[in-house]
Order: sequence, then structure tokens, then C-alpha cells
Amino acid sequence: MLIPGEPKSGAPNVVSIPLVNPITASALSFDRIADLYDRVRCGYPDQLFDDIVTFTGSSSLKRALEIGCASGQATKPFATHGIQIVCVEPGANFARLARQNLAAYKNVEVVCASFEDWTGNPQSFDLVFSANAIHWVDREIRVRKTAQILRPGGTLAIFRNFSMQNNSAIERAIRLAIGGPPPTDKEPKRWPRENEIRKSGFFDKVQKRRYETSIEYDANAYVDLLSTLHRYNNIPLENRTEGFRKIQEIISDNRGTIEVRYATQLLLARRKLRPSWWQRLLPDSDHRL
Repeated sequence: MLIPGEPKSGAPNVVSIPLVNPITASALSFDRIADLYDRVRCGYPDQLFDDIVTFTGSSSLKRALEIGCASGQATKPFATHGIQIVCVEPGANFARLARQNLAAYKNVEVVCASFEDWTGNPQSFDLVFSANAIHWVDREIRVRKTAQILRPGGTLAIFRNFSMQNNSAIERAIRLAIGGPPPTDKEPKRWPRENEIRKSGFFDKVQKRRYETSIEYDANAYVDLLSTLHRYNNIPLENRTEGFRKIQEIISDNRGTIEVRYATQLLLARRKLRPSWWQRLLPDSDHRL
């Protein structure tokens, strides 16, 4: 069963599909800075990918779907395992960049579409994963749809990076210079919670894991990083430019570098082998979108 919008056999790997979802439109603001995003955004720890493969079972992991692949940072570690991967990415620039970065992997296909508009055959994937992207997907669709395309026993893996605030003198000076909302390590409002996954009735063995790392940036690289953060998008350009100039001066006066500590949060869940009792009363409920 295919939903209209999936590429037909023989179509090019990248397919453009009209987007009307306002949340998706907001997410596409990052697409304008795709190359910068690829250059400065923090990647993900190797242990995270090892843990996902172990949780799924390496012998069972043949096909995966990625929701919002961006430039392919989280795709490549899975691609090196020889897994067949379909990447669904709504941004045309990100889709182009992902194809470029993943050109060496013939087992990866990039589809330019929103997850809401795309589907494949039910129960056709062993793993569905999303890195820093699932919160842009319509919450009325995301869990039910991932459950639909996962085989029973398959894995849902959702993860994100966030910077940890230690309220140091340099961080306080930077906040004063740039203004805008203060950084926070709280989950985004639209980020899936464990209860959302559990209460859907489709998943069990829900668990969280956390990893920590740090990266040192010079003044220019740090300002480039801030330019990719959504919370600064609403600051008027003139104020933002002046704020970034002040931040460069602050970092230059602080030995020329700033260390950013990151935490990566992973949410894992397993597709139930049997649906919940209320789903068994509706035999076709697993195929409804």
C-alpha cells in the first residue's frame, strides 16, 4: 500500500513535493543555511549508533528510514554498516547536500519530501530514526506513522543534541551581548516525550540514554554556530549583527576560544509484536494515517 506522493519506480532519487504544513515551513528556515549548518553543527557520538544497532539487533537491521536527514550527519554512521537507508528531507538544499555527502553510499536514497507527505509500504523498515528533526513533524501523525512502517519488533530511535549551560562569566557576557531568549536544555515543546510513545499503544521497551562531549570553537566558528540556532532567527538583523560582533570580541579576549559542552539525548522504543487490545478491535487501525 502506497500513499500518493511516494516516488514511482525509476524516478530520480530526489523528488520535490509541495509543502503546506506551517510547522514544516518553519523547519525549512534552516534550509537557507544548509552549507553553514553542515559545517558547524555538532555531530553525534559513535556510542549512540552502536547502542541503536545493538538495541535493534545487528542481524535484524537491514532497512532504515531517516526522518529529516539534513546534510546526512546521522546517516553516514548507519550507511557504513551497509544498511539500506531511505532519507526523507523536506529541504531542497539539504537534500542536495545530503546526496553530495553520501554519494559514496549506493545503499542510501534521499527523497525531498516532508514526512507527512511521504510513506512506504507498511512494516517495511527495521529502524526509523530521526536526529534533531522529529519535533518539526505533525504530532498527530509522527508516532502512528512510524509505527505503521516499522515491522513488529523494529526500533524507533529519536535523538538530539543540546548545549549544557554552566552560567560561566563568558556565557553571561555572551547572553547580554546577543539578547533574545536565554538558552535552555529543556526539551522543545514539540519534542516527543516517553509518555507519548508509550500511550500510543504501538511501542514498548521505551528507554532514554544520554551522552556528553565538548567542542572548542574560535570566535568566528562560534558566531557561525549561533547563526544556525532557531532562537536567534527573530532578532532583528541589525541587532543580531551587532550582537555577534560583540561576542567575537568577548571570545577574542578569552584566549580566543570558547568550549561548548554538549549532551545528546536518545529515546529508544520497540514496535510491539502484537497491538494493544484496543487496536486488535480495529484490525486495520495499523494502516490508517
